[in-house]
Amino acid sequence: MITSPGMPERRSAPPTVSVMTGRSATDGPRTHRTHLARRVVAMLGSAAAMTGLALGMAAPASAAGPVLVSSGDLDISAQRAVVSWVDGQQRMLIELDLEGNADPGASAVLLLATPTPPQVTVADPAVMQSFVDAGSPELIEEEHWWPDLQSFGGGGDRPAWLRPEVALAEISLSTHAPASGAQIAGFYAGQGFPVGEETTLALQTYTAGGWAITEVRIDPGEESTDVRSTPVLDLSFASPDAVVPMLLYAGGALPLDLSTYVLGTERLDRTSMPSSASVRYSGPITSGTDPLLTDWLAPYGGTAVMTVVDQPTIQTSQMTEDIRFGPSIYGPISAGTEVVRVERIIFGIPAGLVLVAGGMVLVAVLGVIASRLMNRGYED
Repeated sequence: MITSPGMPERRSAPPTVSVMTGRSATDGPRTHRTHLARRVVAMLGSAAAMTGLALGMAAPASAAGPVLVSSGDLDISAQRAVVSWVDGQQRMLIELDLEGNADPGASAVLLLATPTPPQVTVADPAVMQSFVDAGSPELIEEEHWWPDLQSFGGGGDRPAWLRPEVALAEISLSTHAPASGAQIAGFYAGQGFPVGEETTLALQTYTAGGWAITEVRIDPGEESTDVRSTPVLDLSFASPDAVVPMLLYAGGALPLDLSTYVLGTERLDRTSMPSSASVRYSGPITSGTDPLLTDWLAPYGGTAVMTVVDQPTIQTSQMTEDIRFGPSIYGPISAGTEVVRVERIIFGIPAGLVLVAGGMVLVAVLGVIASRLMNRGYED
């Protein structure tokens, strides 16, 4: 149970769970002008360094949406969520991809909003992968040995719904006792976690509606700019409808890729479907095909209709409402196939260039050897 002056107690959920960032204007000799230029450059460099140091001391962390970091800058670049809603009870898997840097020894907090206080546990990542696999197209790898001249290097063709290989670990879970959004924001600010204005506003909106705010403490790992995911969280809570809360993401700095997997006895679509969103798959999934889904599909008799909706590169400032679902007038959709670009790289260079260069060097070496042998033959 965590308390803080001026902050109501929070009810601890499950105990700590460990799972697996120019020329001089002055006339004179050339040497004098050179020394003067060097002094100016040195002074400017020192000033820039001092300014950077001052800024770093004044702002050790950057607030970005629901991810609060004590020292560094972390943001969410993708979210995968599985939603099941039966008779007023919702169950949701959620996994987030994080990008940015965390300074050594820094800690991070992820804030989640739910209509009622949730039960939160850490799920087996294989369960999330089973949902991803069930709604994924057949991936066809397209090898590229040469640089893409149009995009100056290519790449970036990795589907947003693919899960990264690196996952964060060692988390603790707890839910705040009823409090205002301003109180919660003040609580974290007092602990050295900056809270952005948009995040504070979202907290106020949720708490004014009686929603619960849950804290997930995450070890952000070593400093890195690589994408890594949070542990997969399993939330259960009472809700009047199927919902994926999104308002807390409005303060994020990075574009966000969303993938939602919603289960039902029939196809369910987002009640507000933006033009940037598309249905990747809608069809039956069964526990007989994947035993890891047995627990999730039991309320549906072992078979449910899963609809997968992707919405790539959302500007988080456009987040003005939560995602909700309702009956669809459309039918099933096959996942089909998808081509994934695979760059063949050797020593950080497109493999085709390396092989050609290597071939040219080999030909040159063989030419030199042949020339020397011929010269020896003439001398003999």
